[in-house]
Amino acid sequence: DVNGVNDHGSTPLHLAVASQNIDAVKTILTHFGMEAATPNVSNQQLPPGTPLHALQQCVNLNPSADSNGNTLLHLCCMAGFDYLPLAKKILEEHPELIGATNNAGATPLHCSLHNAHGRVSAMLLHRGASIVAGDSKGVTPLHLSSSADDIGILRTMLLACQSKASKSEQEESKNRQNGGVATPPMQVLCDFISLEEKDLSGCTALHIAALKGARRAVDFLLKNGADVNAEA
Repeated sequence: DVNGVNDHGSTPLHLAVASQNIDAVKTILTHFGMEAATPNVSNQQLPPGTPLHALQQCVNLNPSADSNGNTLLHLCCMAGFDYLPLAKKILEEHPELIGATNNAGATPLHCSLHNAHGRVSAMLLHRGASIVAGDSKGVTPLHLSSSADDIGILRTMLLACQSKASKSEQEESKNRQNGGVATPPMQVLCDFISLEEKDLSGCTALHIAALKGARRAVDFLLKNGADVNAEA
């Protein structure tokens, strides 16, 4: 049974992705699609070498989590770029999983950042992943990117938040036209990004970047308004 779970709540697809066995993933997706009797898969085996993005089109993906609280999306984000098409498919079917947390409080974005999968992280950010959601230790994606000195992802985070703020400002504009109370533009942006968010040890992203010697991240955070006098 391709949908069967073991004692840890894992399906065969969970295990194949977790072990980063791309051939096993393709095989499971092929048979999964055949059992689902979708138009994309006939009663014959798909040829070897069929790309993952083609195979995953025919799958009704299981949103359940394993005993560690990891959904299939978490596992794809840990595994990296080869699993990006599958991650996108999962989010198309189950967009709510973008904010799902595992037993350590980590979201899929935490997982991709922990494993330095920049393109996966960028995809999640473009789809609305929170950069200020803390795990069980209060560590946010912003903290992780600052620690890693990952300027590319830090810029993507800021752009994603600016996009959200812009949409919110448009809504604010409509609200003002209808006689509502306006929110200051800077406050609108701060609603989506807080550079002063602290982990459970009391450290902000700037503290963490400084401790790690992440000079580019320190410069980026300061240029974008991080408080140099913030106390840990």
